Amino acid sequence: MLISVLCFLASLGHSQDLPPISAATDYARLREGINPPKLLHSSDPEYTSQALEAGIEGTLVLHAIVDVKGNVAYATVLSPLPAGLDAKAMAAVRHWRYAPADMDGEIIPVLTTIDVLFRLPYKPPDPAAEQRRKAFQRIANRISAADPTPTPDEVRELKDLARHGLMPAVGLLGQLDFLGLGVPKNITEGLADLQKAAGQHDTRSLFFLGSTEIAGRLLPKNEAQGWQFVQQAAFLGSADAQSALGDKDERANDRSEAKRYYRMCAATGHAVCEFRLGRMLVTGPDMNPDDFAQGVGWLELAKDRGDRDAARLWETAVAKLSSIQLDWVKQLKPHLELRDYRGF
Repeated sequence: MLISVLCFLASLGHSQDLPPISAATDYARLREGINPPKLLHSSDPEYTSQALEAGIEGTLVLHAIVDVKGNVAYATVLSPLPAGLDAKAMAAVRHWRYAPADMDGEIIPVLTTIDVLFRLPYKPPDPAAEQRRKAFQRIANRISAADPTPTPDEVRELKDLARHGLMPAVGLLGQLDFLGLGVPKNITEGLADLQKAAGQHDTRSLFFLGSTEIAGRLLPKNEAQGWQFVQQAAFLGSADAQSALGDKDERANDRSEAKRYYRMCAATGHAVCEFRLGRMLVTGPDMNPDDFAQGVGWLELAKDRGDRDAARLWETAVAKLSSIQLDWVKQLKPHLELRDYRGF
């Protein structure tokens, strides 16, 4: 299954059904005096099988140019969703039609944001399953936010959740066994649980196994396989895996890939990724005015989350913006982070 998912990811590559905004040369940004384009026809985007299985929902945001014919002519993903949904959004909006923007009666191409909503097909509510999901999330958040050692009550609750087939609970128990946290250390049993959960696409287990193999910590060092696990976890929505890949690519000076991964985790409100993406957008040889203004928005979000490095760089960068660019950042900022995002 790992190979099939990675092959699917490789097949997506960076191909888009629409050329990126950087290829466009003539457009206006929405501002006072411009009547924005109005949506006339839209079609729902398709799901990928991986996103369906992972139960991913949310509002993906595109930065797009609507041309004088009312077509989406250029687009870039501003706020991405995992598991291949970006490409599905691009494919969908190719067929959307707008009444074009105009200014003083003249039709013009305009840069705007487009929300693409992904909602899972309706299923009858399962209160018990939702309760188990919330119980697991509470324990996982408590462990990661405070003390990595669970209490005896939390261990018992995790075991009960695992008996009900909740794979993230199986994987977390595997980590605890593997590391000897709150339970007697048992690498063999822990590894078996981690592999079981990873085989069912649990992103925490995939990232744990990958980072452990990359470091050669308690498992034989295998960087190639370790990074494959991390890539799969990132593809399925792990912010930690996306951050790790962004850092790896930034160190290798692959700025395009680094920004792509940082954007994935920044969109979920990951302050470190917001800072690193913002820093890359306001510095470097590939910087342009549009990226610079967007970078200020990401830095401001990280600053608002208490990141001091982001606050210092934001203060320097924001002073370089014109009043028009400042207005643009203000309009853009609410669209940078995902809304209504759900993913295990």
